[in-house]
Amino acid sequence: MELLACIKVLEWLRKNKPWPGVDRALIVTDSEYVRENLSRALGWQTNDWRNQHGEAKQNSDLWKQLIGARTRVGMR
Repeated sequence: MELLACIKVLEWLRKNKPWPGVDRALIVTDSEYVRENLSRALGWQTNDWRNQHGEAKQNSDLWKQLIGARTRVGMR
């Protein structure tokens, strides 16, 4: 659910772009899981959803959606 909440807010921003001229959005979360792994997820993606030790990472489908939504939103 933590990942899905971030995905949904990014999709909403992309569809609505409610504030003209705004080029950034700050998503605040209390989820350590999302906060600590968002930058790592890019590495997992290039490593076939495995960490540096070769262990498969869970929720790769949601991480893919989050990375894609973050790219498509057109904001930093």
